[in-house]
Amino acid sequence: MKAGPLIAMLVTVLSISTGQVLFKTAAGRANAANSMLAPDVLGVLFAAFALYGGATLVWVYVLRHVPLSAAYVFMSLSFVIVPLLGWFFFKESLTPRYFIGMALIVAGILFSLSARPG
Repeated sequence: MKAGPLIAMLVTVLSISTGQVLFKTAAGRANAANSMLAPDVLGVLFAAFALYGGATLVWVYVLRHVPLSAAYVFMSLSFVIVPLLGWFFFKESLTPRYFIGMALIVAGILFSLSARPG
């Protein structure tokens, strides 16, 4: 796989994962303010939407160069990254089962990459 689309796939996954952290942040602020319309909630939501929009544009670039079946495998990385970000930013707990699942996802991605020509 060429470097450009590979980097773009990783940027997409990281952007989507960061967007999830922003959505969680907005939810926490909405709970604290008891309103989804509080300015600090709307600001974070706007940032998350903008990040998702940018990630979508990058994803379209990826799909111009990589078959969907190959590219979509990388989206599973968000199931590894988002819980780690939840642990780091929100002190959410991670169980041994999570780490087993994470290892299986990463192994699946590596297996998929090795099974594809070019």
